[in-house]
Amino acid sequence: MIYASVIATLLCVAAGIHLIRALVSDRSGLCLMIFVLFALAVVINFRSIRTLRNEYVCAAFLVRKLTSGHGFTDIVQSDAAGPFHQHIKDLVKIAKHDPSVSQDSLITLLYSRLMARSRMVDVLSGVLVSLGLIGTIVGLVSMTNGLSGTLEALGESSDASMLMSGMRSTMQGLGTAFYTTLVGAILGSVVLRVLNNVYTSNVDHFVSYIASLTEVRIIPRLRKRSRTEQMEGSTHEVA
Repeated sequence: MIYASVIATLLCVAAGIHLIRALVSDRSGLCLMIFVLFALAVVINFRSIRTLRNEYVCAAFLVRKLTSGHGFTDIVQSDAAGPFHQHIKDLVKIAKHDPSVSQDSLITLLYSRLMARSRMVDVLSGVLVSLGLIGTIVGLVSMTNGLSGTLEALGESSDASMLMSGMRSTMQGLGTAFYTTLVGAILGSVVLRVLNNVYTSNVDHFVSYIASLTEVRIIPRLRKRSRTEQMEGSTHEVA
């Protein structure tokens, strides 16, 4: 609900009635294409944020489970239910071979995986702006053709119908040039950038939360257990 309200507010404040007029008036189809790609980017962004929210819930559940008596053992033995769960299981595997286990590389990989979802939205944002610029060129070309028809109507036959047709073509081309630029800039440079920044800021918070939680509650336990297992192995070898 909050997510939908943010989108609606941004659209109303940034565009208002102009987006509707652009969609109705544009004859090139570029505005419609921009709207379709914008809807695709919003769906991707919404699903990414919803997935990230579920990861927060999963991480909170695992934190509560760690406080129980055999919670850590149950977490290690069960199937991974999210990035944080998989992060713990990967650290357990590393600790079996390295008592001074570190999570730096795993945190970097986790951040890269989560940020990969935002890159598609960022690419679509750039595509919308580019389509707006292409629409400007298409509109100017159409306007030039309309002006040519208008000049021919004035110079040769003075046909009123040809004159009006040329003027309409000129104005339609001018409208295409302005509307596609407006729609591409608003939806691509403003709305999608804001929504994508909402996701990336949440990714930063989530990764820092996992890194802090793991550093304080997981890694010391893994290092202690790994050293204990090594000492027990050395004792058995001596015996």
